[in-house]
Amino acid sequence: MKLVNGNTSIAIYKREVYDPRVLIDISQVAELTELDYRHADARIVIGGGITLTTLKSFLAEVIQSQDPVHTKGLVEMEARLARLAGEQVRGVGTVAGNIMLVKNHEAEGVPFTSDLFTVLATLGAVVVLRAADDPEQEQHFPILEMPPVDSFPSGFVITKVLIPFTSKGSMVQTYKVSRRLQNAHALVNAGFHCEFGLSTEVERATLIFGGIGRLPISAERTAAFLREKPWTRATYEAAVQVLHEEIEAHIVPKLEDGVSPEYREALAEALFYKYFVYVASQIAPQEVPPDEISAGQPWMRPVSGGTHGYIEAPYYEGEALQSRISRVSMNPGTPSYAVARSMKAVLDLAAEYGNPGTPSYAVARSALIPGALTSSIQAPDAKAVRVRPDVIAVNQPEPAPGDRPPVNISARIQATGEAGYTQDEPGPPGMLHAAYVYSTCQNGLFSYGSLTLEELNAKLRSEWPGFHAYITEADVPQKSKGDTYNDDDPGGYDPIFASGRVTAYGQPIGLVVADTLRTAQRIAAQVQGLMQYNTEGMRIVETIEQALAEPGGKGILYKGNLERKGSVEAWLANPQPEPGKVFIRGTQRTGTQAHFYFETQTTLAIPGEKDRMTLYSSAQHIAACQNVVAAALKLPANKVEVKATRIGGGYGGKETQAAPVQRHLLPLGG
Repeated sequence: MKLVNGNTSIAIYKREVYDPRVLIDISQVAELTELDYRHADARIVIGGGITLTTLKSFLAEVIQSQDPVHTKGLVEMEARLARLAGEQVRGVGTVAGNIMLVKNHEAEGVPFTSDLFTVLATLGAVVVLRAADDPEQEQHFPILEMPPVDSFPSGFVITKVLIPFTSKGSMVQTYKVSRRLQNAHALVNAGFHCEFGLSTEVERATLIFGGIGRLPISAERTAAFLREKPWTRATYEAAVQVLHEEIEAHIVPKLEDGVSPEYREALAEALFYKYFVYVASQIAPQEVPPDEISAGQPWMRPVSGGTHGYIEAPYYEGEALQSRISRVSMNPGTPSYAVARSMKAVLDLAAEYGNPGTPSYAVARSALIPGALTSSIQAPDAKAVRVRPDVIAVNQPEPAPGDRPPVNISARIQATGEAGYTQDEPGPPGMLHAAYVYSTCQNGLFSYGSLTLEELNAKLRSEWPGFHAYITEADVPQKSKGDTYNDDDPGGYDPIFASGRVTAYGQPIGLVVADTLRTAQRIAAQVQGLMQYNTEGMRIVETIEQALAEPGGKGILYKGNLERKGSVEAWLANPQPEPGKVFIRGTQRTGTQAHFYFETQTTLAIPGEKDRMTLYSSAQHIAACQNVVAAALKLPANKVEVKATRIGGGYGGKETQAAPVQRHLLPLGG
């Protein structure tokens, strides 16, 4: 049995949600929806079943109507709620549900870094709950001292949360660092609450950090160090050393967010510095250099905007680029639009007939360009100059005033939910579902613990009624050169399924097939938990420098030559600046980018008569999918049909690496 309200956790912990037989909706229980500002008790009361949207609206009303001295913490809470998840989640997610997301993953699984939990801890919130073993008795716990969930074997319900007022000397700030402004979990968040008297000495301090341990941590040693000390630069310098040791002692690796512990430590210390500057700017401004004062000010991201223009052409060698940039509208019918089109005609002619100043150029130019425009494209001086045809950018036409911009052809059906994606395909009767078992090791040999593959299949078949098959490289009908690891060419190892050796995190090892997607995912998680890796003698190459240092060029996966047309080999052998040419030397590094697809990589494989196969794919390169599927099944390409309606976001990530997803389903479909 599971008590649910918004039940938004299922979108985060898809494989780790409970498997209850009964769901009980408690959203209408009146005792869980209390909202009150109790001036006599110097606190507010928030029912556990209050949605985050309702809470945000309530806080806004209280902030507007009550003494600002008492609502400093509520201001910070409202600001954090504005960045918590999205409107849809806040509309149904609840206060108690958010707290339980943290507590349910306190001991195991992927920890949940809650912005709300961190703010509540910063403000000294108290959680009120009732346990099933003694439902009449209210139990009160400061939120950081709330017992683990397994301390209540029969379960419990969070009925309300109590938040005390702030005082005149309170200085409260909360922070969040995430990959996006909204709809993004915090990498690290923090809350600071210090009390000051008439001087700049700290009377009481609270420093809370989320994203460091499995639960938000309270930096007690740093808080104790700050007490009774003046708010000076010297105090900060000493306190941050204590904080560094304290964070280092609490931090736990979080491989799932792809961020190193060292980076999260640095973020925590940087947020403490922001708070130091914030407080100092109000009570001791002399402690902060003028060029650092902005660190303590809130950063408001404005609505994105931009302008665009065009470069009038021809653009002549030696001419200042800025002198040719125009911000004038280029709507069809305007003089600027005509000029730009004429300019492009000039450039095309220049390439065909010669440079300005030659007779052939003059004849062609006078034939195509209206006389009224001649003055606008005269060369800066009378002598012949070289046109730079590479410098031109013509705008897309702008809508005229009052006109609406053109609407994407799919915008309306996507906004209403009518647009269909691969995931929406109903599939045939008896359709089976598959989930990956993938590598959690960067380079090594793998095994299934003490089990052979046959024993593993037997174990899964006996434990899971919905289990159908576990597909591995042994089930692939036709293997290619890339399916076998070769130490002389590690870059050529791109198997359908890894064969005893993995060379990358996330490399597919197998595919669990079951009667439902949920069952397939749970079995895959179990198999993944059985995996053991032998990394002895296996080097991990993570940087370009490490790759270049690999013996025999093994770190360079691409063995071809890159050549730019027009390159002069003699000059490249000894590059030197030349008159009239720009000479640039340097190195550019491009970091990794985590793409965010609305639709994940999905394929529906339907076998047909006479060995035919139909694939409904979300890939960008369906021709490649057809070819690799046909090759792996030893079929002619005309027996494999690939269909794609829309991909739901691609960025190129569903192009070259899309085909393996189709291949993984082949043994199942075949």
